[in-house]
Amino acid sequence: MLFVAICDDENYFCSREQKLILEYLSQRGHKVKFDLYASGEELLKQGAKVVQYDIIFLDVNMDKLDGIETAQRIRKISHRNFIVFVTAFVQYAVCGYEVDAIRFPEIFSFLVTFTS
Repeated sequence: MLFVAICDDENYFCSREQKLILEYLSQRGHKVKFDLYASGEELLKQGAKVVQYDIIFLDVNMDKLDGIETAQRIRKISHRNFIVFVTAFVQYAVCGYEVDAIRFPEIFSFLVTFTS
């Protein structure tokens, strides 16, 4: 089973990402467990338990604690997780390298490997 966290302050996008990932894995006969978070603060309240997630999808543009700061704090706890920034803003691409985030197409390579 794959453990996925989705962190987005907009419910629509949380639900949409969850649906897409679930459909992808279900079609291949695999199970996934999701935890949804409405803010970076809420996700980080998990503390060291954040290591349980195989993949963390982070919205970059959130109130208070944005996805970049959230990713930086996660990296202080763990380098085990794959972090994927979800954003329409290309200027955040460089920030992804600073926290070892992966590009969206790479996550599908991981999922193919995981589900094979």
